[in-house]
Amino acid sequence: MRAGIHLADRSLLYRLRTRPGSPWHCAAASLSRLAEYHRLLLIECGLLCLADGAAGRRAARLGAVSVLLTTSIVDVVLKPAVPRERPKPVLRRGVLSVLDAWPSGHTANAVAFSTTAGLVRPRRRTLLYGAAAAIGWSRVALGAHYPSDVVGGAAVGGLVAYAVWLASPPPSSRYLIRGAVN
Repeated sequence: MRAGIHLADRSLLYRLRTRPGSPWHCAAASLSRLAEYHRLLLIECGLLCLADGAAGRRAARLGAVSVLLTTSIVDVVLKPAVPRERPKPVLRRGVLSVLDAWPSGHTANAVAFSTTAGLVRPRRRTLLYGAAAAIGWSRVALGAHYPSDVVGGAAVGGLVAYAVWLASPPPSSRYLIRGAVN
């Protein structure tokens, strides 16, 4: 079964991967760089705070907590426990890395933030989920991850986000009275 999954993964990867130098490849590289070091998270947090006031700040706070937990789980627990090779080596902190493929940390973090913030701010879900999907696509398009790495990252990020949302206290009644929650 594992061989079948790997074969399907390789087949999908070669269909979705972009040609270096093409406009799609440049777009994927830009998206992937934007997600490094939580730059996209900071941009999304700022936009939520500016556009949605107190409810946006709550969404940004809970989303940031989700990302912190997701990063810890992915980098400290899962990547060392599942030594999977990447489709091609990537440069990490000045060193070529061929391991640490499963799950995709970029995707896990993007989905964790988008899911948590989307649960708090349902009107923003389409934009948030679109950004997370674009990050996941960029990792496969660049050849940095197999599609199953991205799906695994999305699953981890979504589970952590849902747990954070369930564990968070409900908004205070003053937000409900003003209608700022939805």
